[in-house]
Amino acid sequence: MKEVSSKSLNDDELALLDNLLLEYANEESDEGIFTLSELDGYLTAIISSPMLIQPSTWIPAIWDNDLPEWENEQEMAMFFDLLFRHYNSIIMMLQTGLEYYSPCFEYSNFTDGDYPIVDDWCFGYMRGVKLTDWQNLPTKLQPYLKLIEDQTHLHSSLDDYVSPSLQEQNELADRLIEAAVKIYRYFR
Repeated sequence: MKEVSSKSLNDDELALLDNLLLEYANEESDEGIFTLSELDGYLTAIISSPMLIQPSTWIPAIWDNDLPEWENEQEMAMFFDLLFRHYNSIIMMLQTGLEYYSPCFEYSNFTDGDYPIVDDWCFGYMRGVKLTDWQNLPTKLQPYLKLIEDQTHLHSSLDDYVSPSLQEQNELADRLIEAAVKIYRYFR
């Protein structure tokens, strides 16, 4: 078996991983992972979990436990190489600290700047949380997890939804980054 590189993914490799996720997504389930942003949040939660989650648990959950039929072995090997390299780069960023952790939020370009779209990342994080028991999360960390969870409920009623300003959304993204790093650091 080929050894997984520790080199972080470049933009082209991140785009390839995103495309492979979508290509092999379990379209019959809304519980799978469909985007790079969602995968990034998912892996961040797995890495930050209070208990070790084995790859034999979290990998099948990417496809809601319905593993894809790969076009060929090379494509499967490429996916897993990209997956584990990205997993390792998240660990390295979280270990290094707040100023180096950069989640894969999606961005929309507006006239006044790039607007971070954090929902998919938060959905992925909460999917990772569901894989193990986070019930005994210390009180001081509960607001951080709640901040992440709250982003998954914002659009349940689009009638009342008001888009935050670019500044408010950037501040939210910064708070989510802080939350992810604080939760990770507590358990490591």
